[in-house]
Amino acid sequence: MLNETETGGIMIANYRTMEIRLGSMGRPVPGIEAAIVRRHEDGTVELIDKPNVDGDLALKPGWRSMFRGYLHDEARYQKCFVDGWYITGDLAMRDADGYFWFVGREDDIIKTSGHMVGPFEVESVLMEHPAVAEAGVIQTPSHGW
Repeated sequence: MLNETETGGIMIANYRTMEIRLGSMGRPVPGIEAAIVRRHEDGTVELIDKPNVDGDLALKPGWRSMFRGYLHDEARYQKCFVDGWYITGDLAMRDADGYFWFVGREDDIIKTSGHMVGPFEVESVLMEHPAVAEAGVIQTPSHGW
């Protein structure tokens, strides 16, 4: 389920008339257009039509509960809108049947040995081990150890 403060409501969900896929956020609710996009350095976005490819979760603006700005930070608000899409800050993928799957938060990335890694990816691998019941991964400041 996608329900962010900025959206003002549920945008993607599993609802009664659809097959539930455990672990997925579901599909966009009626009237909401969602997509996976890739941002380019020139300020444009490219729609990712291929299924099961990670990217930025984007929504077509215009729903009634859409937020109108961040307090005292108009520049931050404007950065959320690119090429006619609201970029949620969530990383996700869409499968071939239109179900969306959460991958992580764009601002929740760990840099390690020159690579960008999401905590969700590391937690998922740890959870595969039978001795691990729960996992939480965070970055700590590098002290050159």
